[in-house]
Amino acid sequence: MEKEGSGQPLKGAPKRKRRRGLRTPEFGASALFGKTLEVTGKNLGPLVLLAFVIYLPGFVYMHLEMERMGTAIERADEMGRRPDATFQDRMEANRRAAAAVDDMRLARSLITVGGYTLAFLLQGCVTALVFGQLRGQRTGPFAGLVRGLKSFFPVIGTGLSVAFIVALLSVLPELPDRTRRGILPVLVSLALFVPLVYVSLSLFVSVQVAAVERCGPFTAIGRSWTLTKGRKLSIFGGLLFLGFAYGGVQLIIAGVLGEVRSMSDVRLQLWFGIAFVVILGMLVAVMSAVAYHDLRLRKDGIPRDELLAVFD
Repeated sequence: MEKEGSGQPLKGAPKRKRRRGLRTPEFGASALFGKTLEVTGKNLGPLVLLAFVIYLPGFVYMHLEMERMGTAIERADEMGRRPDATFQDRMEANRRAAAAVDDMRLARSLITVGGYTLAFLLQGCVTALVFGQLRGQRTGPFAGLVRGLKSFFPVIGTGLSVAFIVALLSVLPELPDRTRRGILPVLVSLALFVPLVYVSLSLFVSVQVAAVERCGPFTAIGRSWTLTKGRKLSIFGGLLFLGFAYGGVQLIIAGVLGEVRSMSDVRLQLWFGIAFVVILGMLVAVMSAVAYHDLRLRKDGIPRDELLAVFD
């Protein structure tokens, strides 16, 4: 047994020499992005259904909280718009509307933590589904869910550890005093942003390591750091392509929806935003699974069939 945090492969990651003549996939930004779209296109239905099933508890909770807040704000608005409303009535209406928004703080915190947890679970389940597709098998969403749940605790533990590390580093760009005039605070913020990007790219396949190799958070993080060594620019480029595509589609949808004129418009735009975040999370999950698969073949020299059979 390897010690936790040693960065050495455990189950599913045998240490072996690369065989001569073993074909390894091309690993570049365009290749990673193209393969992500290819795998997603071949499994679009199962992937969307899998994401929907995993995020369903979050959707239900968010819907109930939005309805509660929306009802409170609409009642407060009606109170303030009455023809006989006094100044005190309008002040009370504003107070009630503000209280309804404040009540959402706890809900937002729960949604944030729950959203991260469900996103990491989605990554583990998507990895099982993607590996089945790369093996030439049609893996259904529920089969992917069952296989992904087998590594539930390593996946969630690793995901939350990665989120904690990234959250700590995300404070760095905010440290300089931006109230001071001049370009120096801006340059310092940009310089401090580099470690955040570097570490995020280094930990890009941590959840996939935990899902496939069934190891703890420290080992998964160490393995991800090793696997992504020398390939961070390719991963960054693939994510950049994905971000441009996502941003373009989002701008088109925003133009179609138009301006916000009522609470119904707010709800509609919010649900569209949530749907886009889920789709983006699904695509990132596919890309990270593809990246992990290709990096394992290149770095470890493990036979492809042996790697893909890990969920059997």
